[in-house]
Amino acid sequence: MQYLSNINSTTTTDFQIKVSYNTWDNIFQGSNVNIIFNNFLNTCLRIFYSSLIKKRITFNHKHNPWITKRTRTLCNKKRGLYMKYRVSNDNNLKLYFEQYCTISEVIRAAKKLHHDKMILNSKNKMETTWKIIKTGTGKTNHTKGVQSLKTNNTIMDNHVINVNTFNKYFISVGYTFISSVKSGNNIHRNNTNPI
Repeated sequence: MQYLSNINSTTTTDFQIKVSYNTWDNIFQGSNVNIIFNNFLNTCLRIFYSSLIKKRITFNHKHNPWITKRTRTLCNKKRGLYMKYRVSNDNNLKLYFEQYCTISEVIRAAKKLHHDKMILNSKNKMETTWKIIKTGTGKTNHTKGVQSLKTNNTIMDNHVINVNTFNKYFISVGYTFISSVKSGNNIHRNNTNPI
């Protein structure tokens, strides 16, 4: 479960007003740049989060069936370790976090194993492969292709007949070109509208 922030003109205006009314003098006092930056960042984040209207959402992992409870647990633990890692100077914690980051390989392997099973169990392996690629790239929108074709003033909606019509046309163009080359005629001189 996560929270989704609603950023619009109202929340942006509220953020700007709160930033303008904030006193920044105590934040920029001091000589340690790290402390100044952390105070500035904390103040900005506090104002930012107070200005936004948050909506609670739950993610449905059915679209990513390879994500198991174990995988989610590993990712949450990695996120928690990272939050501690970025503010800590403990070398042991940093070393442990870097070693723990190898779970990315485990997650990648789980995803690959799931996709391999999908391809192996599918009846149309090429279609399943393209479905996986489109899902991975985020291009899952389906655009309908040509539904019908008008040939010789007849509308045909049978895809097999349409494909055969295209094949006959392009094969005839090739034969016409070959025969004109063999006879020595320039095809562009006879036809002002080349294909």
